[in-house]
Amino acid sequence: MKTLIIGNGEIGKSLLGVLDSHYSCDIIDKVIEDEPNSRYEIMHICFPYSKEFDVSVKGYQNKYQPKYIVIHSTVPVGVSKSLGAIHSPCIGIHPHLNESLTTFTKFLGGKDASNVAQYFRRAGIKVYLTDDSNATELMKVMSTTYYGMCIEYTKEVKRQCDKFGIPFELWSIWTNNYNNGYVSLGYPEYVRPNLVPIMTKIGGHCTQSNCILLHEGCGDTSNIKKITELIMMGGSMSNEENKLNDRVWLYCEYWGKGKSMKKIGDELGCSGVTVGKYMKKHNIKTRNRKFNNNEIKKILKLHTEGKTFKEISNIMENDYDKIRNHIYKNTNIKSNYSPGEETKKENIRKKISSKLQGITEDEWNGFKETENSLIRKSEKYKKWRMLVFERDGYVCQSTNCKFCGNRYGGIKLNAHHIKSFSKYLELRFDINNGITYCENYHLKSGIHEK
Repeated sequence: MKTLIIGNGEIGKSLLGVLDSHYSCDIIDKVIEDEPNSRYEIMHICFPYSKEFDVSVKGYQNKYQPKYIVIHSTVPVGVSKSLGAIHSPCIGIHPHLNESLTTFTKFLGGKDASNVAQYFRRAGIKVYLTDDSNATELMKVMSTTYYGMCIEYTKEVKRQCDKFGIPFELWSIWTNNYNNGYVSLGYPEYVRPNLVPIMTKIGGHCTQSNCILLHEGCGDTSNIKKITELIMMGGSMSNEENKLNDRVWLYCEYWGKGKSMKKIGDELGCSGVTVGKYMKKHNIKTRNRKFNNNEIKKILKLHTEGKTFKEISNIMENDYDKIRNHIYKNTNIKSNYSPGEETKKENIRKKISSKLQGITEDEWNGFKETENSLIRKSEKYKKWRMLVFERDGYVCQSTNCKFCGNRYGGIKLNAHHIKSFSKYLELRFDINNGITYCENYHLKSGIHEK
């Protein structure tokens, strides 16, 4: 049976390792435009799910005309059925998927599942058949989400043990005793996971990303939504130089930890507007939470004190448009901001200038910009600044800083040039010439005069 594997990652390579000795197999990472069209009887999809997933699979389907498509990727419920494909999720431990493929029973879901069962059996893979691909899709995301829940629960047990001065090993002994007892009594179904706590953000290949798939498809009132947000609260590791490029990391910070775009921006040394642009780029849905009674009272109180909508949004660490729209829709009060005619003209000029420069009004820095100003807005400069923040762990490097106390998170950061930006041109993008300071120290300590 002529076989094509799309996706040259761990899953694709492991599948090739098992199938190659039984079938004629090819594996590719992406279609090369001048590659001759070939026909395959079965095509395996082994690349991660994304918003372009459906289009990509249909493109490969049209090019290679396979009789059967088997999707091994973790996908939202309903995707395989919409593509007329069989779903067969992977179970196992990275990076030992070769062995896992022949150890675990491989589930095949879909109306054509029985037609490819013997294909897998000949390669030494045990199979379980169901005619509904929705079932295998749901089982996969529920399984990894359960594992993520166990990881976070184990971390919380460790925190409580530390709080009361109790060794965590006692919990491990307790759980082993519980499990052994129920197995001896003939109730193995009551056995609980006995994990080792790893007190960092969840890494790995799939736990958080699969949790996000479930969160996105569960609806706003589902209990699963609360469970997935609890798991995502643990955060996600990121290897990206600019963490905003990592969709899983950003999703966990916003939905799991409940941070506002402004707060995420403050911690990364950028604006909430910038974070919002990345949210839109990654197609991450934003919260639509209504203000509670106490928040409404606070908004009205601040307004009666003469605060503008922008000042209120900064005080409450909330979105300006949300504050303004709520007041306009639910009250009869008007903005306290009342610019004169000259200011109005200036604001219009600023708005036009910003649009012509392709920037937001918050980023606008005058009608005529210096070369230094343009450099500081360049992608190269932004990358340098992010690398400085990453190296310094997003913490102000001033010793015993009186402004921020060297706290992590919730602090506006600046990347400072140790040797002058304007005088030492060759050191402008040298990471060793940069150091992280909180904005208050950077502006108020007189460091620019040294």
